[in-house]
Amino acid sequence: MEIDKSDIKRYYNFVDQKVADLLLIAQHTAKANKRVRVELRDLPITEGLQVSIHAFEALDLDIGLERILDRAVPEPMMDLPYSEETEARLPAIAGGLSLAVARTFKIIDPQIKHPATEEWERAFQIFDLLP
Repeated sequence: MEIDKSDIKRYYNFVDQKVADLLLIAQHTAKANKRVRVELRDLPITEGLQVSIHAFEALDLDIGLERILDRAVPEPMMDLPYSEETEARLPAIAGGLSLAVARTFKIIDPQIKHPATEEWERAFQIFDLLP
């Protein structure tokens, strides 16, 4: 796929929002379990996202994208700190989200080369429907 600057901005906004959503739910889970920090097990990682994370990690062995995502994934301000394990997994989670959204584009249009605004919006709508 070919992407431009506006696509990169959309992509980062998507990943930032989804990571923030996961961390917000994780924070509520940690508080409900009377923990003082967010543990990896608190993140609501679905089976589908887990598969995408593993696929990203296998792919990333060759290209080293996780190092880039490590610097790019913001840590939203939350009431509870994150465990070291949670912080260490955030780039891989972002990578799994990235791979999942790329696959979504191929489902929307298998021939897509440069996603237009409406393809981005459709991909995001699909993600909003997922549990």
